[in-house]
Amino acid sequence: MTEDLKINGLQVVDQRTTNLAKNLFRDEQQYIFFNPKLLSLIEKQNLGRQLYLYDSPAIQAHQAVVLVDCPPSLKVLRQALQKWQPTQITTYFFHQTDYYASGMPSRTEFATVFAAVKRQPLTKAALLQLGKQLKIDQEKVNFMVKVFFELNFVKMEQGKLLINDEVQTHQLSEAPIYQKRLDLIQTQEKLLYSNGDQLATMLTQLLNVENEGVS
Repeated sequence: MTEDLKINGLQVVDQRTTNLAKNLFRDEQQYIFFNPKLLSLIEKQNLGRQLYLYDSPAIQAHQAVVLVDCPPSLKVLRQALQKWQPTQITTYFFHQTDYYASGMPSRTEFATVFAAVKRQPLTKAALLQLGKQLKIDQEKVNFMVKVFFELNFVKMEQGKLLINDEVQTHQLSEAPIYQKRLDLIQTQEKLLYSNGDQLATMLTQLLNVENEGVS
């Protein structure tokens, strides 16, 4: 489904998708990526199109743009749009993980994973089975372990994950990756779960309004 909306002169073409098919790159457009790994994968397909990372100086202002994937935050999106001042925005907002749907792990889930590591050191293979064992989504388990690493709660020794006995007390929210996931949850809620009219209004506001409170 494609929804073409126009608000205050800005044309927004809503083509949000979870399937990044080749036919989405059939037109001569400026295709903008926020994830460099995804950009690299698409570049390898030799599509013969203008593919840019969002901070590329080669992006032409006052032209149409296609937003291929979901940005990491609304602040990043706002800064990019205000720099480009596009006349038309086509949104794919492709995403491999729906962070809004999966949400942030609960404190109970964090405690459960921490307790499992504390019981006995885990090999990488055992860690990959921990989600099934604890009945917690494995993606969340992987994320929680990364939080523990950033806060120095855990360490790797001889190929095994174990508790760092010299750890200092920290709030989980102090981990940069925790804040990144929080931004992604809030961003995906607004960009993926809004209807066409709401999306067009939001993009117009981000383009035209200086608002440091947007994150």
